[in-house]
Amino acid sequence: MQVNINGKKIWMNFHHLYYFFTVVNEGSLANASKKLSIGQPSLSSQIKQFEQTLNTNLFDRKNKKLELTETGKIAHVMAAEIFKLGTSLYYKISSDRKDASIIEIGVTDGISQKIVADIYRKSLKNQGKSVQISVVGRSEVLSSLLEDKIQCAITNQPPELKDEVKALKIHTSPIAIFGNHKYKELSNGFPESLKNTPFILPLSISKHRVELDNFISKKNLKINIVAETMDLSIQKIFVSEGLGLMVAPVSAVEDLIERREVFEIGRPPLTPEETFLLSKKDHRYSDVLSLISK
Repeated sequence: MQVNINGKKIWMNFHHLYYFFTVVNEGSLANASKKLSIGQPSLSSQIKQFEQTLNTNLFDRKNKKLELTETGKIAHVMAAEIFKLGTSLYYKISSDRKDASIIEIGVTDGISQKIVADIYRKSLKNQGKSVQISVVGRSEVLSSLLEDKIQCAITNQPPELKDEVKALKIHTSPIAIFGNHKYKELSNGFPESLKNTPFILPLSISKHRVELDNFISKKNLKINIVAETMDLSIQKIFVSEGLGLMVAPVSAVEDLIERREVFEIGRPPLTPEETFLLSKKDHRYSDVLSLISK
């Protein structure tokens, strides 16, 4: 492919890009050469040609090991996107696209790992197809569905665009307050025991944050908000390290509960979390919803 950079025409060899991508994924030149059926010296030479074309080093070559440079890390992420688009191109325009063997499912942050695993097992069992699961931003769910970037989505956001999107509610979870072992005793005397306790909370735009603020106000409690973030994974890290309490769906912290990294302190009267499985109504995989929700 020819690209134009500041008036200078540069040829980019996609074979070289794929060789680089494979070396990174396989972990070494030796493993990649076996997978590609290319001699290791030839593969090494073509990787160096690719670096010369880009005028940058993609690898740090130390002690006979290849470690990605910062530029190499960027190139690997972009290569993954390029080859994923290539796969999507085939599914969208190929004459046998209706027999495509892959179902791409997008999952938003905060969904229970058990729910995702259950969907994965059921889709394999009922469809006999390969399943790819990726994280999708909350704001990108609908656009990803409508643009066919994913065939289904698992999300805790109420579905919109009802005329275009088919939705099934697949799970409901109560909301609770959690802390690690040093806050375990706060379950006694809940909710008054929460006074002056540090909290890691979602931003004020969150439905559960609004409801919690109202609950705290009605109970005339004063808490200490030490951090605010919409990223549930960060909240879980902070809480498991004892930096404060968090409010979350029980299903979202099942992994921490099972490992006894956090404990349930109490359940304020907040609206339960609902999980939905979404798909475009006119998509060829719209029947997946009825099958994997059984």
